[in-house]
Order: sequence, then structure tokens, then C-alpha cells
Amino acid sequence: MKQMRNRSVEKKLEFYMDTFKTVVYLLIATGGGTVGLMLKTDNPVAPVFALAGSILEGVWAYWAFSAYFKAKKLLKELEK
Repeated sequence: MKQMRNRSVEKKLEFYMDTFKTVVYLLIATGGGTVGLMLKTDNPVAPVFALAGSILEGVWAYWAFSAYFKAKKLLKELEK
């Protein structure tokens, strides 16, 4: 029974680690695009998209921290 539970925890851990990696990639990509848009001050639409990118950065950061701490909790559960 413990093996089944451990397998379930391992699958969840794998999911959260993959989610964490993906969100870090999103942070990097969105951050680069947002900075690029902030440097384009002559385009009237650029500030709107830069603001949207900045908001998404906050969302991605929250998602990354959430996935990280859930994975950390699952690791501790596996160590028991």
C-alpha cells in the first residue's frame, strides 16, 4: 500500500517540477519581451503590452513559487 502511495506522490512531484520549469521559461520569455516593449517608447501600443507583460510576470512568479513549495512539500512527504 505504501508503494502505491509513494508512486502517487512521485507523479504529483513530477507534475509540479515540470510546471515549475515551464513557468520559469514563461518568466524569462515574458520578461524579455516586456523589457523590449518598454524600450520602444515611440510606439503608442507598446506601453499597453508592456503593462500586460508586467502583470503576467506577477502571475507567473506566483505560479512558480506555488509549484515550488508544493513540490518541496511532496519531497518531504516522500522522505517519511
